[in-house]
This record gives sequence, structure tokens and C-alpha cells, in this order.
Amino acid sequence: MLSLSYRGPKGFSDVVWKVKKYKNEGAAPQIIFSYDSFDGEEGFPGDLDVTVSYTLSGENELSVSMKAKEKKKATPVNLALCTDNLPSGYDINCVLDGEPGKEKVAIVYDKKSGRVMELLANQPGVQFHTSASSRM
Repeated sequence: MLSLSYRGPKGFSDVVWKVKKYKNEGAAPQIIFSYDSFDGEEGFPGDLDVTVSYTLSGENELSVSMKAKEKKKATPVNLALCTDNLPSGYDINCVLDGEPGKEKVAIVYDKKSGRVMELLANQPGVQFHTSASSRM
């Protein structure tokens, strides 16, 4: 589910997304969804082109990439991926050192399941949240 960390009454998880690209063959099947957020939606200024891509690669790897680009004026946005199946009980915002660039900023490992999540970011801040109530 894709949402905004701090959102208006609806959020991106409850809108209809378009399938921009779908590839179900080869070593890296992928689907890309797009959504055009209009000026004033959810109380935010400006139009946004939003995309989220899901790619399967390697052995049991899922890569998720989220992007939002303003069309006419600066628009605050904080996209969040809520999976509810990661290690429980975190809700933290981190300010990153250095210049923004796509780089690995965190690795999360769940000893019980063996799942690993690597978090890459291209912005100066990261919000990391997991569900404290999910059953693993």
C-alpha cells in the first residue's frame, strides 16, 4: 500500500492508479503504477506526477521505487510504503548526513523470519515505520 506519512482525509492508498507499464516475462518482472495528484488534493498545493514500481529480481527479491515530481510549483510530499509485514514496533524519522543521492541508508533484519529489507533514499530524510500489531 502506498500512502502519505501525514495525509489528508483520503490518501494515495485509496485512489485509483493507472498501470503505466507491465512486464511479466524475463529475469525481472515489473509493474509500474502512476497517479496524477491535482492541485489542492488532500490539502496540498501543486500538481504531482506520482509513480511506484514493483520489480521482482534475484531470488525472492522485491524492489519498490516511489517517485513524485511537481508539475508547476513546489509541493511537499513524503511517500511511504506500508507493508505491515516487517519487524514490529518502529516509527522513526531520520535526517541523513551528506548530499542527497540514491544510496543505501538502512538495513533491517528480522531474525525470526530471516527477511531483510534494504532502504535506499535520494532525499535528506527518511521515515521508517513498521506495524507493532502485525503477527509474523
